[in-house]
Amino acid sequence: MRGALALAALALSLILSGCGGGSSTAPTDASSQTLAPATRLPDLEHPDRSATLFSHFNADQGVPRLVLLVSPTCPTCLTGASWVRRHILERYPTAKLHVYAIWIPVLAGDNKTAWDKDVLDDPRVTQLWDAQQIVGSWLQAHGGAFWDTFLIYGPDTRWDSEPEGSLASGSPIIGATDELEQGLLPLIGKR
Repeated sequence: MRGALALAALALSLILSGCGGGSSTAPTDASSQTLAPATRLPDLEHPDRSATLFSHFNADQGVPRLVLLVSPTCPTCLTGASWVRRHILERYPTAKLHVYAIWIPVLAGDNKTAWDKDVLDDPRVTQLWDAQQIVGSWLQAHGGAFWDTFLIYGPDTRWDSEPEGSLASGSPIIGATDELEQGLLPLIGKR
């Protein structure tokens, strides 16, 4: 009973804060201002398909890939991304893996200047800004979560016209860490 009450309290706090992988969009600030070169967050391109993301993803064929869709100001998203850094990237520093952190404007105040590059500071992470919500919109149209979500792809997955073929997914990230570990660790030779 206590666990159910705690879970209900957490869910209510997420709903009230407007955070946690909602399936509808919130008012956003989708500005695409450029950051200083040392902290550049590349934009995704093309409203119908992102050549930048597809080219990065396919260039990393041969290693497992983890895709994260996160808001730069959502506390739950940031907690989930920090969990990935501590429990995956830092715990397995030599694991052959690539992470794509796709920062998406969902909450009021979400913009490139709100992005903290240190949340997922690791050479195996490619960080992109999705001002037009390309990836989240595609996921939502195909039955997935719009944001605060992860998707795991095997080393042989290639994206040609759509980002498909995930082996596992979950949302919110911090609430699905068991699924994330169960799906990813065998691919990187752990557990």
